Amino acid sequence: SFDVLLLDNDLGSNKEGYHVLCMLEAAPELLPRTIILVTANPVRGAQMMQMLERFKEKGQIDAYAWRR
Repeated sequence: SFDVLLLDNDLGSNKEGYHVLCMLEAAPELLPRTIILVTANPVRGAQMMQMLERFKEKGQIDAYAWRR
């Protein structure tokens, strides 16, 4: 387990941070307590923030932020 995840969307080789969040949504026991987005992608960043808001509402994470 880990406490903080810094996550970009554009991970290279057709991999996206958005998909990492989808995987974590399916396995919430793997979620860290804090997730910080570091993506400059405005569209995916907004979608990722919506997911983080849902995690927070469910009490699955303590904090989240988006550093652009």
